Amino acid sequence: MMKQIAMAMMAAMSLFATLKSSASTVPGDELGKAIRRNISYPEFAKAGKLKGMVMVKFELDSLGQITVKEINASHAELGTYVTEELAKLKVKSADNAGTHYVRFSFKFMDI
Repeated sequence: MMKQIAMAMMAAMSLFATLKSSASTVPGDELGKAIRRNISYPEFAKAGKLKGMVMVKFELDSLGQITVKEINASHAELGTYVTEELAKLKVKSADNAGTHYVRFSFKFMDI
């Protein structure tokens, strides 16, 4: 049973593209650039030394508006942050309209 759960989780995670940046989308597209430019490790998370992952399924309409459809976050605060920041984004190109998946990894690093 545990093996089936683990395999189902791995299959679900494989829907999300991976990049070395904090957000994962299709590399080089306007949507990915907008996300990487506007969503970074938040100050409240730095102060609390939070780390975690947020996975999001969202729709981008032809007007460039983002609507979050599903979210899974290791910390509710990080999930709320990502949802609010995505809602603020407006993407100019309608070429990216449709369903997208993105994974954010937030890691605290002492320097």
